[in-house]
Amino acid sequence: MLTNELLKKVVAVLDSDYSSYAIAKFIGDASANNINNLRNGKSKIENITFAKLEKLEKFYEEEMNMKYTITVINKKSEEQDPTVLEKGAYTQEKAVEIAEELARKYEGEEDKYSIFIHYLHHDSPCYINPLTGANPTGESWL
Repeated sequence: MLTNELLKKVVAVLDSDYSSYAIAKFIGDASANNINNLRNGKSKIENITFAKLEKLEKFYEEEMNMKYTITVINKKSEEQDPTVLEKGAYTQEKAVEIAEELARKYEGEEDKYSIFIHYLHHDSPCYINPLTGANPTGESWL
C-alpha cells in the first residue's frame, strides 16, 4: 500500500539531484531508464512493485536523510565553539530546529559567532549559514 509518507519519500528521491543511474544501481534496477521514465512521467509511481518502493524508501533514508551536521564558529579565533555539543547527523528539519535554537542563544552576538548547517552532499559538502540565509557555498565557510 502506497502511504502518503512513502509517496513523499519516493517523490523526494525522484526529484533529487541524484543520477538515475545511482538510484537504479542502489535499488537493484537493471536500467536507469526506469527511473528516467518515472521522473519524466512516462511511468507512474503507482505501478512500481512494493519491493522497489521499499528500496526507494531505503535510498531516501540512507542516502538522502540524516545528512546535516551543525557547527558554531567563533569569528575572532575562527575555531569551533567547544561549548556546542550538537554532534551527529540530523534530518534537515531537526538541523534547522537546532540551528534556530542556537541562533536564539547567540542573539546579539552575530559579530562573534557563525552557525553553520553542513549538508553532506553525495558529491561534495555544502555549508549553509542560517543567520545569513540558506545559500550553499560549496566547500568554503561563509
